[in-house]
Amino acid sequence: MINRKSVICLGLVLCMGFMTSCSHTTEDTKAAKESDATEKEGTGQADLPDTEAAGAEQTALSKGEIALLLAGSAFDETSLREEKEIIGILSDAGYQVCIRYANSDPILQNRQVRSMVIEEAKALILCPTDAYGLTDSLKNAYEAGIPVISCEKLIMGTNALNYHVAFDTRQIGKKIAAEICSRQGLSLENISEEIMGKSATIEFLMDDPYSFEELFLFNGIMEYLEPYFEAGLLECRSGRLTYEKACINQDETSNVAAFLDDLMKSFYPQEKKADIVVTGNDALALEAAAYYEDQGFVPGQILHEEETTEGTTLIQEETQMTTSLKAEDEFPSPVVPAATQLEQSISAFLEEARAVMNGEAQQDWPIITGFGASLDAVQAVKDGKLSVTVFMDERTLGKTAAQVAVRYLEDEDIEVSNYKQYDNGVKIIRTVTCDAQMIDSDNYQLLIDNGYYDFGQVFIYESDRYPEDEKPTETTLLQEETGEIPVSGSMGKTEE
Repeated sequence: MINRKSVICLGLVLCMGFMTSCSHTTEDTKAAKESDATEKEGTGQADLPDTEAAGAEQTALSKGEIALLLAGSAFDETSLREEKEIIGILSDAGYQVCIRYANSDPILQNRQVRSMVIEEAKALILCPTDAYGLTDSLKNAYEAGIPVISCEKLIMGTNALNYHVAFDTRQIGKKIAAEICSRQGLSLENISEEIMGKSATIEFLMDDPYSFEELFLFNGIMEYLEPYFEAGLLECRSGRLTYEKACINQDETSNVAAFLDDLMKSFYPQEKKADIVVTGNDALALEAAAYYEDQGFVPGQILHEEETTEGTTLIQEETQMTTSLKAEDEFPSPVVPAATQLEQSISAFLEEARAVMNGEAQQDWPIITGFGASLDAVQAVKDGKLSVTVFMDERTLGKTAAQVAVRYLEDEDIEVSNYKQYDNGVKIIRTVTCDAQMIDSDNYQLLIDNGYYDFGQVFIYESDRYPEDEKPTETTLLQEETGEIPVSGSMGKTEE
């Protein structure tokens, strides 16, 4: 007979085991449910250091991802400037930014567009490599309901484009034309027959016949200059007064000097130059400047006929003073001045006059306009080779594109600048335009002040001008450029 106490003990043991088993089952079930809930919420951040960090991460990711598709490379300064501005604005608005670089490859950029559509990006900010080659890939974005904002170049042949952000090149063209008239001394007031008989000559060198932006630039220039042509104050001897005719073909682009040489020989056999050369970009402007230098024209020099006699007298006086230094030269180069700004100015004038009198230089350096404010062009403006160029800050463009994307996604009003003119062949694209800045010899230093270029990039100096222990400071170089102190590194000394 089993002992009653033994039975009671056995029962207690079984009950405790059952309760323990139930307890584990309940805890496991609760943990599984919590894990499932967390996965459905989409946090997926097991390694976050604390709850506050997890909450911040969730907020940052809550609005989704915007794709930034740039035409250049990760090492391209233009791309980097745009990228920085765009990332800042989108991140502050609560969006992630996915950046892709096309490396100037249209095929690669099309693949990137398709990839961003598959990843369900909230919007595409697109700087196209080929404005005409994105139709098929953007069709996918349109069907997925993903808004597309093009930046700088208008994307053609698609209804997928929602907004376009660009510089107002038509208005910029008008500013260039106004600068030309001011520099050439052209005025529509008090026009006489004598003035009409002395028309200034002008030629155009435009680049891309398919560029919407360059077309608007040309149209803006011509709109402003049209009354000057009608009044006889301007003359284009080649007759290249439409955009199609003003564009030079691909072969001519690769050899601008040969093109200009044929143009000058055909229409300017005596003068060997046009008074004004308007170009569609800095590269063409620099090619034009190099051509005129090769023809013996002196950059920055404007010696008119009435000044030539005075130049002759001055150079003859200089010759008498310096013959003993270089007897072999008919008109020797003057000694480099060092003490005063006046001496420097006189010396520069005499040097230019000497070059003209010796047949080493022609008179009247032409007005040459650039477009783009590339570093080489800014240096050419500083040196008097280009009259003006146009600064279009990619940072402003990127900032505006980012703001348009955010406002569109959040149903906020977008201030459209132009509803009519930007036609991509399928529809009129609502466009937000940005302003640009004219750059000339009086204000090019603003590009250093605003951080676009470094001081050392613009003010390049030759190291052999200075002793090893006397390298110039930024102040010294800037003062030398403006003629405020002698060229020599030491004040009050002259170069021997």
